[in-house]
Amino acid sequence: MTRQRGAGSGERGVGRHFAICLVRCALCLCALAGPAWGQDITTGLLADWICDDNEVDDTQVADHASGNYHAELQGGDFTAAKSDAGPGGSRPLSLHLNGSDDFVESGFTDIGVVDFFADADPWSVAAWAKVDVSHSGNIVAKAGATQANRTLQVFTAASDAQRYGILLRGSTITYFNRTLAFAQAWRHLCLTWNGTTSTFYIDGVSAGTCSVGTAAIEASETFKFGARTNAVPAVFFDGSLADVRVYSRALAANDVLALYGLQFGRGPFRSTAVNSKQLTTGLIR
Repeated sequence: MTRQRGAGSGERGVGRHFAICLVRCALCLCALAGPAWGQDITTGLLADWICDDNEVDDTQVADHASGNYHAELQGGDFTAAKSDAGPGGSRPLSLHLNGSDDFVESGFTDIGVVDFFADADPWSVAAWAKVDVSHSGNIVAKAGATQANRTLQVFTAASDAQRYGILLRGSTITYFNRTLAFAQAWRHLCLTWNGTTSTFYIDGVSAGTCSVGTAAIEASETFKFGARTNAVPAVFFDGSLADVRVYSRALAANDVLALYGLQFGRGPFRSTAVNSKQLTTGLIR
């Protein structure tokens, strides 16, 4: 007796494939349409460290925005750090940090008009990050050695159920998504501040708001990615970073989604390689 698969199973498969195709088309259209879709990823862009070794020399991490906030890779050079493919998968477009002494020093306490909580002015920080191994490491930071003098800190927290942690102005730490941080896959992270509320996004979707403390601003510390401070403990990031950005405004939810959509065919990632896992974890929840 021949056993036949029910029509419903095939229809579900076709339906899922069709839904993924629709999302991919929508992302490309949104990126191309820009402001016409209520999305804007250019206004207020102060710094954009793409972290593409093909466009910098030696240890300089070039700022591709108009502010010329060029940073310096500490602890290594691009010859050793260039091997990891970027989020789009099309060519090397990321900076691989070894987790022991590599980090990027901007050398700036403020990025343009963004002084990170020194006043009520809004800002946003965004980056692509991929964790190599389960560990605690800083993705972006403007912070001293003690919790009380950490103005801005976005990090992975292996000791606390393997999650992303956000610490703002010496606050209690806000944790997000214990299942995503250590999947050894690229994740787009964005932290916004509108003057009263801070929101954290993962893969274009809001993960929730963050606790903001009242500690004094750490004015002497510079903005870094891949480490917390020049002093011990620096807590280095073990993994890859790409397209680190600073904006002088709080990106709207649609803006963050458009920024995440850059890897789907437009912008610095220039790739058509999209897999269903990225879509499922980032957009179709």
